[in-house]
Amino acid sequence: MGELFRERLTAGELRRRVLDCYAAAMEQAASAGAGSGPASIQNAVAYIRAHYRENLSLSQAAQSCGISEVYLSKRFKSEMNVSFVSYVNNLRIDDARELLRDPALSLREIADRTGFHNYNYFIKVFKDVTGVTPMYFRTHLPEEK
Repeated sequence: MGELFRERLTAGELRRRVLDCYAAAMEQAASAGAGSGPASIQNAVAYIRAHYRENLSLSQAAQSCGISEVYLSKRFKSEMNVSFVSYVNNLRIDDARELLRDPALSLREIADRTGFHNYNYFIKVFKDVTGVTPMYFRTHLPEEK
């Protein structure tokens, strides 16, 4: 854990590491007999992280975990303190922030690579999450030191 404070991480990298730590803690709790709820959510998180760049749905994630959509949705919100859709969108936006550093990639290509197969929806979600458009973010990237 100490290395998190010694490294200079982008916000996206830090968020991913925190989510990874949370997923690992949930896995430990599940293996210690904490019940099927946290294990189901941990499995869902692992599935989401592996497939968020695809056209991912709550139904697919629930099916992969062997639980109902309603159960996954309620447990996900309860355990993660964020909705399924918000979690997926935040992963996608974190990924987009990193890809925006590559000037060779168009915004449409970045949207597609991060799982937003509707360009206008990508723009809307990016602005909702970050407060700025992807183009503004790209032209005003924080300097890495």
